[in-house]
Amino acid sequence: MGRREATGRGVAYVVNRAMDTLKIDAGSATAGCAERIARELGERPRRFAYPYGYVNDAVSGVARRLFDQSVTTEFRPVRSSDDAALLPRLDACYFQEPWRLEAWGSPAFRRWLWMRAQGRRVRAMVATRGTVQ
Repeated sequence: MGRREATGRGVAYVVNRAMDTLKIDAGSATAGCAERIARELGERPRRFAYPYGYVNDAVSGVARRLFDQSVTTEFRPVRSSDDAALLPRLDACYFQEPWRLEAWGSPAFRRWLWMRAQGRRVRAMVATRGTVQ
């Protein structure tokens, strides 16, 4: 895949694991991935999406040092007070119907976002209960 294709898609998968559970140095792994992307595409990535949205203080510290911005999977619009290393993300798959974006900022849009976020929280709680620790 050429640079233009990869940049146009805005996605590069190098590490596809929950970084907060890796048994390796997340800093080295992430820096190595950023260097590989820079080598192959000719430009160092400036933004980072935490794999599966999992992040802890150590991982966000690494991202803060290496990238301008990093996104979690918290489902809400960005606020001016948000930490650039812990930005929320609104997944594009939820905005395929034209009316969703046209309603941006309206009370109906805010209600829809809140309901979708609650559904995601419930799903995460159910998934957590189903894991063996």
